[in-house]
Amino acid sequence: DRRTGFVLVAAIMVIIIGSVTAMYMAGRHYAASFVFAQSLAQISEGTSLDEVEAGISNAYNLYQSDVYARQVAQYQIARMNALLQVAEPTTEQQQQFQSAVANGVNAAQVAVSQDGSDAANHAVLGAVYSAVAAAGIEGAYDRAKEAFAEARALAPNNPAYLFAEARLESQNGDLEAARALIEEAIRLRPRFTEAVFFLSQLDVAAGDIPAAIETTLATVRLEPNNPTRYYQLGVLYSSNEQLTESIAAFERAVELDANF
Repeated sequence: DRRTGFVLVAAIMVIIIGSVTAMYMAGRHYAASFVFAQSLAQISEGTSLDEVEAGISNAYNLYQSDVYARQVAQYQIARMNALLQVAEPTTEQQQQFQSAVANGVNAAQVAVSQDGSDAANHAVLGAVYSAVAAAGIEGAYDRAKEAFAEARALAPNNPAYLFAEARLESQNGDLEAARALIEEAIRLRPRFTEAVFFLSQLDVAAGDIPAAIETTLATVRLEPNNPTRYYQLGVLYSSNEQLTESIAAFERAVELDANF
């Protein structure tokens, strides 16, 4: 009858529209993934950061994913860190830094809004504010702390977020807080070599070179074939007037890599 026919036609139309929509969204998702992967591949080819970032932005426009927004934020962080290394920035470079701050904060906030349950999104927001705090902008430190705290709450067993917050505390001059965080990170991942080396840097900053030597020796045991670690050990030994041990460490670095 007419009523049954109408219901069937309506159901078929819903199915057709749903199928077309699903195919359209799947196509955009696939296209975005392709553009994103292609953009990342261009990094090894020496493509400029601006071009790579533009490609990732195109991927986000095709399919709004927190992964793409997070990657854009990371590139803005790299741009900010590079500009912070300039001793006497020009007016143009100052404007570039301000633009990177605005774009980085926006991209990180978009990533958080897309998926607030992903700790990585909060961590990249913290990293953006950490770079802003390094420039001495008021309020950035507190926002970085909040973002890192949220990341740690979502992923309490990930030492990377403890490491990131430890670097923030060190940057802010609180070495004791940095030490507590980095030791907790090492407890969670004993083979976290970057954290072990950072701990040795804290020892040097505190003037405790013997402790720095011990932590660097621990790093060497974790990476026995890494010449950089032996070089660092040689520098520490030299600073502590242990010249014989320093020479031995430097010689081992040269054995592993003649560039040392």
